[in-house]
Amino acid sequence: MHIIIYLFPALVNYILGGTFFISAYELSVAGHGGFVVTCVVAAWALIYSLVSAIMGKITTVENSARLIVLAALGISASSLIFIFPGIAWQFIGIAAIGVTSAVYCAPFQVFMKDLEPDQDSGVVRPTALYTASWSIGMATGPFIFGMLDRNTGFIINALMGIVMAGSIWLIAKKYQGKRSLRVSRAPGSKTPEEADYSRMPDYAWVGWLVAGVGTIAVSLVRTLIPYRANLLSIGKEEAGMILAVVSYAQAAMAFLLLRSRYWMYKPKPALLIGLSGALALMLFGFGNTTSAFFIGALLYGLYSGCIYFYLVFHSLAHPSKSAHYVAVNEMVVGIASVAGALAGGTITQIFNADTSFVLCGIVIVAVTCLQWRIFSLNKISKI
Repeated sequence: MHIIIYLFPALVNYILGGTFFISAYELSVAGHGGFVVTCVVAAWALIYSLVSAIMGKITTVENSARLIVLAALGISASSLIFIFPGIAWQFIGIAAIGVTSAVYCAPFQVFMKDLEPDQDSGVVRPTALYTASWSIGMATGPFIFGMLDRNTGFIINALMGIVMAGSIWLIAKKYQGKRSLRVSRAPGSKTPEEADYSRMPDYAWVGWLVAGVGTIAVSLVRTLIPYRANLLSIGKEEAGMILAVVSYAQAAMAFLLLRSRYWMYKPKPALLIGLSGALALMLFGFGNTTSAFFIGALLYGLYSGCIYFYLVFHSLAHPSKSAHYVAVNEMVVGIASVAGALAGGTITQIFNADTSFVLCGIVIVAVTCLQWRIFSLNKISKI
């Protein structure tokens, strides 16, 4: 039954991914400039970050399931707003789904950790499955919305919200809070294959830094890929597939990290991960063919799978602050999305989308060098 809960991040991010894609693409086709197009993500992210701050103060293990149910019903209602025509309704819908997705996200991470059998060494499994699940959803949303009639897509989103609310309610009623589900172990009784991450350095702030910069880049990718695709006469279906490759590669990387132990604390993997992300952005900036975009999407997906693993892992690994840390995670994602969308939109409006991607790639290289230095100084890098 525990594995079933990891279907829900896929459903929520299917809804978000499809919404971001179709909104950005339709604004591009309507002739709006890069700044307006990137405001789709900026408007969502601003609301999302503000509500996430509130969720960090009110979310507990006990109320997490109720908050998820409330959020799912809100996502359902928010999806129906997009059926109304006009740019004003699109941004009202974006704001509404920003509120409801923030109400969902931090409580869900607390909820899933509460159901894990081992609260200390069992952090890798929920981190990998959660990252893979929401990545698959974010990939599938643009892919399906690229083929569907827009109103049909949003009606399906609304139905998914209702299904999620009922399912979470049933799972929580049967399982949440039952301590017998967990494996009770004496301190120091881990097997050699396990690692007690509660005794490791608190690197949540590193996850915020790395994923914050990565999220700035993600906001560019999700909005400027449809924008550039329209400029280069790449069809809506192909643009949706390019964005899908980003998130499917991200999901594949998360699955590969399912048996992780210590790479999250080591400098060499950090260096390789950052270089992959920077190279992807250069391909997005200088490429003018679908092949270049697909290669960039693959590389960026591998990069983003790792940085979001960092983000969730280092927050859940803390034995007592994880509820607070996951709320900070969502604030970082929201603020970085606002910054990335507005900065990228402004630079695109003044120069072009190419410049936005290249400058962001340079920032990723700088942050990667800093992360490499930080990890080089800890003793865990020798493990």
